[in-house]
Amino acid sequence: MNFNIPKNLDEAISLQKEFAKKVVVKDVIKKITYVSGIDVHYRDEKIILGYVVLLYSSGEVVDKKIKVFTHKVSFPYIPEFLCFSEGPYIIKFISTLNWLPDVFILDGHGIAHPRQLGLASYVGVMLDIPTIGCAKKILYGKYTGKLGTKKGSYVDIIDENTNEVIGCALRTKDNVKEVIVSVGHKVSLDTAKNIVLTLSKYRIPQPIRLAHSLAKNYSIYAE
Repeated sequence: MNFNIPKNLDEAISLQKEFAKKVVVKDVIKKITYVSGIDVHYRDEKIILGYVVLLYSSGEVVDKKIKVFTHKVSFPYIPEFLCFSEGPYIIKFISTLNWLPDVFILDGHGIAHPRQLGLASYVGVMLDIPTIGCAKKILYGKYTGKLGTKKGSYVDIIDENTNEVIGCALRTKDNVKEVIVSVGHKVSLDTAKNIVLTLSKYRIPQPIRLAHSLAKNYSIYAE
């Protein structure tokens, strides 16, 4: 598979703008049964990917996997360009799966990005699968109001240049810092928000939280 790893930042920006045109911001999923989370953890020269699948109706874990990569992509780790530093590993891993869950939640942004192509959107477009971006902090855009303190409270995030809604800040637990949710690909913002909220016991939604723990614990205890 051609990962389109850019040679420099100018080429990276150009590729992001090109792929952003292919993002679908409406629902194509008729029924959501399985939701997965993927997180990438770095340790020394290794890239450790954690993958967890949950039953949407109950939150029960039905599958989990670890994948360790030892060959690093040459593109540097820069927040606006995670699609090129982490994306290739995620894409390669998903391409090996025997079956795909209905939607993937990635620890990163979707269209809530300066060029509307964060990690979640890139992976979604490259593999033509439904993805959601869920990040710990805002990368781009502006809150449209004050966020309430109760679980389920949210405010839209807009692109200040176009006034287009590109995501939302969502409170996943009472009095706990919000997460940033945005469309990755083939999922509407309302659906993305509802999925993240439904699968959140703590601040970080369970699919990502468990995938992160899986990868981190492996990196600590693996020889």
